[in-house]
Amino acid sequence: MTDCKWRLQFVRWLHVQCRRLLSPLVDQYAAGFPVVGIFGQSGKTTLAGTLFPDRPYVSLENLDTREFAEADARGFLAQHKSGALFDEIQNVPALLSYLQQLVDESSAIERYIITGSLQYRLRREVSQSLGDDAGISHNTARGWLNVLDAGFIVHRLQPYHRSFNKRLIKSPKLYFVDSGLAAYLLSIHDLEQAQTHPLRGPLFETAVVSEYLKHSYKSRSNLRLSYWQERSGQEVDLILETPQGLTPVEIKSGVTVTRDMFRSLRRWAEVAGAESTTPTLVYGGSPGQKRSDVTVQPWHSPLA
Repeated sequence: MTDCKWRLQFVRWLHVQCRRLLSPLVDQYAAGFPVVGIFGQSGKTTLAGTLFPDRPYVSLENLDTREFAEADARGFLAQHKSGALFDEIQNVPALLSYLQQLVDESSAIERYIITGSLQYRLRREVSQSLGDDAGISHNTARGWLNVLDAGFIVHRLQPYHRSFNKRLIKSPKLYFVDSGLAAYLLSIHDLEQAQTHPLRGPLFETAVVSEYLKHSYKSRSNLRLSYWQERSGQEVDLILETPQGLTPVEIKSGVTVTRDMFRSLRRWAEVAGAESTTPTLVYGGSPGQKRSDVTVQPWHSPLA
């Protein structure tokens, strides 16, 4: 067998295997979401056509079709209210916004399949226009979060409300109140898994923030919790607003105290000035430390 024929057979075999492995996954998504995207460099159109033969096929490579979609997106989609397979959607990325509106406003469960080349811009457009993983509108997601927040399942930590400068991040950060639940949802079932998991740091931060939240609830104090982050990337995980002033708390999962752990706390001290009290570092090690300019607390007693 020549090398060229061997390569051709290998590519065909690879396509068959990919189709076999991907088909159940695509079917699962299509059963639960109104829009499913298949992205890649080759084979995506064949896979989509095989799995969804009942969907009208619309190629956005066709110049006339593309111009119609660009010039009159609503009129274009009105011809496909019962669903369709839109091929090579990266040619008309603006169509995604109109498709989102159509899906949000429709009470029927229509299925749209989109395919496209794997480009960063396209993936960003899909993520922004179709909520990629959730498959729901922003208003629906906000309503669910309100329910979870009211039920003390999650907590939305707000940014510190005063602006020492104009370069601050002002979006809330989302935490699970129960870090054990967060670990369970990540399929982490024991300490060994937690120690090696790529989300070990965020989970550790979640656990510590949860302790501060529970302390606030239990003491019924007016302790206000927030966070602080500059657009440059400097961030303090917690800001405690107390009668004595503003206490910054940095949370690190590392078991060894290093100089880098204090960088954000020192930046906060520069910005907040006299309004800042002694900073606190909570870390994953055991011994505590009383330094001249910071208190280092072990993970098992962050509020000591």
